[in-house]
Amino acid sequence: MPSTKFEKALSFTLRWEGEYVNDPDDPGGATNKGITTKVYIAYRKSKGQPVQDVRHILDSEVRDIYKTKYWDAANCESLPEPSSTVAFDIAVNSGVGRIKQFMTELRTKLNPDPSDDHIEIATRLLEMRTAFYYRIAKNNPSQKKFLNGWLNRTRDLREYCKLRQKVGSK
Repeated sequence: MPSTKFEKALSFTLRWEGEYVNDPDDPGGATNKGITTKVYIAYRKSKGQPVQDVRHILDSEVRDIYKTKYWDAANCESLPEPSSTVAFDIAVNSGVGRIKQFMTELRTKLNPDPSDDHIEIATRLLEMRTAFYYRIAKNNPSQKKFLNGWLNRTRDLREYCKLRQKVGSK
């Protein structure tokens, strides 16, 4: 049974991951609900199921992929809320390797125990994410068209964290 933290994180992320899209400038290629064709094909093969177009992905498959390939792979369960949601959303949007890199950088700057200050961790992760998006847009002009959407998503995640901070302080 997925954790409540996972359900919160998934709910946030799915608000930003829409239906089928195949933008020629998106290096991820065709996606549906944020799941790329490449990830979906690998998932179906790992389950012994025939390959099918990502347009036909089931909600149960979306949930399972996000849980195993992103939440578990990025070790989000070990983080307190809202850092777990921030880490998950970064893993989904920028890759598990990226959130692992960010967490490694944070551990060298902050206390080695990432559970010590969840608001500080969430804030720092969001700062790192924003800087990463600006680097992408600067280094690859075809990606500039995605920048406003990425920044809006990050602002929404900041607001999410502020709400969680208020709830947690009561």
